[in-house]
Amino acid sequence: MEKIDLCQRRSFGDLLTDTFVFIKQEFKPFLRCFCYLVLPVLIVDVLFKSAFLQDFILNTGEQYSTDILRFRGQFFWTYFFNLIVIYGLMLETLSYIRVYQDKYEAGDTSPVKPREVWFVMRRKGVLLGIWGIGYLCISLIAFLFLIIPGIYFFTALTFGAYLIVITDRKMKEGFSFSFIRGEWWSTFGFGIVLYLIISFMSYIFLIPTWILYIPGLMTGNPENNYIASMLLLLASLGQNFLYTIYFIGMGFKFFSIIEGREHYTLYKKINSIGENTI
Repeated sequence: MEKIDLCQRRSFGDLLTDTFVFIKQEFKPFLRCFCYLVLPVLIVDVLFKSAFLQDFILNTGEQYSTDILRFRGQFFWTYFFNLIVIYGLMLETLSYIRVYQDKYEAGDTSPVKPREVWFVMRRKGVLLGIWGIGYLCISLIAFLFLIIPGIYFFTALTFGAYLIVITDRKMKEGFSFSFIRGEWWSTFGFGIVLYLIISFMSYIFLIPTWILYIPGLMTGNPENNYIASMLLLLASLGQNFLYTIYFIGMGFKFFSIIEGREHYTLYKKINSIGENTI
């Protein structure tokens, strides 16, 4: 299958279609990179959550009611690991997109390799981490005042990570609102549609858990609860993988904005004509 030129102006429908065409086309090499570069972090997250759930089930919540600080501490670390997982998923996905587009422009049809993605992750990891902390703080502060400003900042700064990882922009440009000017509503709408698709798909991973947990809840059989908790943790692996669909889809939106605003493809053709003339 011919590789996709990411840097094109796309309609709303084309964004959705090309997102899933890209996932289908790149599933094997992307999954290989995912397993090498992100799966170890997900396994640590699952093991931590497993210990938390088993401890909670064994104590049936009674001990936690008398040990609020312990519960809050474990909840904090669970939330912290969730942020690390999302950071790893974003960094790996954006780095993959960067390598993919670089290969396309160079006429390289070989599949993306984990070491190529790791090279980008290693160069951009610190900057993306600093940007992520700033992005989270700004969004949370905005949400504390009012929900609407929080939604605005959350959407307006979405492409800061893409600017840093994919186009080598500086940190201050990652917090600029100029890139999304005139594209806020389309970005917000597209993000909502992607989120709804991911949410619907995530329920598929929870079906085995419901099948085991509901009878165990009715019969009081603790063994079913233990199995259901393990299935729930395995389902979290699948659900976390689905986040990559969001990052890939927003990547297509990012390139669409770049093409519409900077006419990247046109300038590339003009430069190629000049090179051929020389």
